[in-house]
Parts: sequence; C-alpha cells; structure tokens
Amino acid sequence: NYLQKYTGKKFSQIVQEIRLKKACNLLKDPNIPLDSIPAIVGYSDRHYLDKLFRQSYGVSLSKFRKGIASNLSEL
Repeated sequence: NYLQKYTGKKFSQIVQEIRLKKACNLLKDPNIPLDSIPAIVGYSDRHYLDKLFRQSYGVSLSKFRKGIASNLSEL
C-alpha cells in the first residue's frame, strides 16, 4: 500500500515495467536468442512476454529487434 500511495502503481506493475525494460536491453544484443529472453527477465512463456511487450511498446519482440538492427545498419 505504501508503494502504491507514493508511485500510483502496484508492486506487480513496477516489477513488470522493470522486466520489460530489461527485455528491451537484451533485445539490443543479437547474440541473445529470442527464446532465452523470457527466462532471463523472469517469465516462463515467450508468448506471454510478447503479449505484454506488444501492449507496452506496440510491437512484438522480434519486430523490436529487427527495428534496432535496421537502425544500426543505417548508421
């Protein structure tokens, strides 16, 4: 209750945000397989992580990674 009072978010929401940000960082490394990322950030199911990721960022894990790769190749 204390945390929600000062942040406006539930503990589970904060944990989920942290996990999704960690997934973003991991997606930047093409050497880490997509199937490994859910376990690294604390999810057992890639499809569930993909769903949460799409809800938060508007793209799937693979499209996010492809977008990063295409941005790097343009440099």
